[in-house]
Amino acid sequence: MQQNLWNFQNEVTLFMMCRDLDEKMRDALHSYIEERGINESLFPFLQAWLYVKDHKNLMHWFKSVGTFIHEHKKVLDSNAV
Repeated sequence: MQQNLWNFQNEVTLFMMCRDLDEKMRDALHSYIEERGINESLFPFLQAWLYVKDHKNLMHWFKSVGTFIHEHKKVLDSNAV
């Protein structure tokens, strides 16, 4: 499953980069991606997957900030004594 997500991410990245390509190259890239099942029907999954990924990143950030604040408060409290 992880390998499939990695391949999916790479192919989506290629899809996003194709905006800057000339028309023939863009058409060839679209054909390449569509042959691998990446098309409009995949967008609902992609939206859900990106939501989950963003949520996990946000939770990790909150945990990191909370740990930093907790450690900083410990230092301040120990200096006040």
